[in-house]
Amino acid sequence: MIKTIAFYLPQFHSFPENDKWWGKGFTEWTNTKKTVPQYRGHYEPRVPLNEYYYNLLDPKTFKWQVSLAKKYGVYGFCFYHYWFGEDKKLMYKPLENYLDDKSLDFPFCLSWANETWSRRWNGSEQDILIKQDYGNKDSWTKHFNYLLPFFKDSRYITVDNKPLFVLYKPEIFPEYEQMFSLWNKLAKQAGLSGLSFAIQGAVWNNQSDVDDHMIDYRIMYEPGFTGTQPRSKKVFVLASPHTIGNYVLF
Repeated sequence: MIKTIAFYLPQFHSFPENDKWWGKGFTEWTNTKKTVPQYRGHYEPRVPLNEYYYNLLDPKTFKWQVSLAKKYGVYGFCFYHYWFGEDKKLMYKPLENYLDDKSLDFPFCLSWANETWSRRWNGSEQDILIKQDYGNKDSWTKHFNYLLPFFKDSRYITVDNKPLFVLYKPEIFPEYEQMFSLWNKLAKQAGLSGLSFAIQGAVWNNQSDVDDHMIDYRIMYEPGFTGTQPRSKKVFVLASPHTIGNYVLF
């Protein structure tokens, strides 16, 4: 049985850093409201049903989304997680609220969006907002300890009884294998069976710096993958989504 997991962007709420960088009250809704039609009949800006511009800090929002996801056959959420080293994290409140609210009976896992933030989407890539600092083993241990309550939550998605953790861009983190090895050790010390690791969209060819050591699954993007990349038992590609074991990620 295939189970569908939806990637989840937790930026539909305001927080101090975005207020500073983009203006008071900025969320993803701010951008959607600014869109304009590009051709006759183009439906923009997209308006949510009943103009429900939800706030992820409102407890009712997750309850509503979980109800919708269950109704339409989604198995779980894969939340993007934003950690920049030395305990600096962004957009964490929705995830922490989700963890604390055990009434949200819905599976989830995490994908670490490990990029430096800049004004790239606004045409100013050199203007750094917050730099990614991978640190050292002490920093990796702090990161793991922050994530451990998530990994131990009964709702957390596992593969072969191991919590599934996704890394967004391993190619920009040269020491990710050492961190994965440490985390696997720490997970076992914490009473888990270890961790199951997946990576998203890394270039994969004969010249790739990202190999299969410590990686259980790859999540590749279409349409560029099919027909151009080598095949592996660790990769399953559908028309659009990505399969991990018996899970499909959209």
